[in-house]
Amino acid sequence: MADSTNSTSHTPSSVEDNTPGYSAPQHTDHSGAPGPNKGQLGENRRQIQEQAQQQEALKNGAGFQFDADELRHLKKEWQDLAEELNEISKQARFLGSADPPAQDDASTAQIKAVYQHARICADIHEQMYNYATEYSKRLNDALAKLENSDTTAKNSVDGLAKDV
Repeated sequence: MADSTNSTSHTPSSVEDNTPGYSAPQHTDHSGAPGPNKGQLGENRRQIQEQAQQQEALKNGAGFQFDADELRHLKKEWQDLAEELNEISKQARFLGSADPPAQDDASTAQIKAVYQHARICADIHEQMYNYATEYSKRLNDALAKLENSDTTAKNSVDGLAKDV
């Protein structure tokens, strides 16, 4: 004779109790906000709070900072990149002055394509060279401002030390 107490499951929301295509609703608290977008409202509140904290940090001088050595290193990398891009641009322009291998129609058409591609390649690398050069100049300006600021701060501290 079978024991009837072991033959059925008495869990309130088990998988067996659900009809096909139905799953029990998930009960999660979304901070008591009304409506279907409860989770989104909480996320928006979190983002607004983070933005306020970032603004406060910037007001208090806790913004993005570099030290002089980092700026020197970055400036060197961008200068090296600019030199490399300039060299590639020169090589592409040189390629654009190649002579056709023959004077037949196929060679003439092919060399026209080479000229066009070489010009486009040189122009693109020249644009990247200009960008890298400008970025290097801006890093140099930032480095000069940082060093000037450091010198001014040091002189202020030295002046305060003498007064004490």
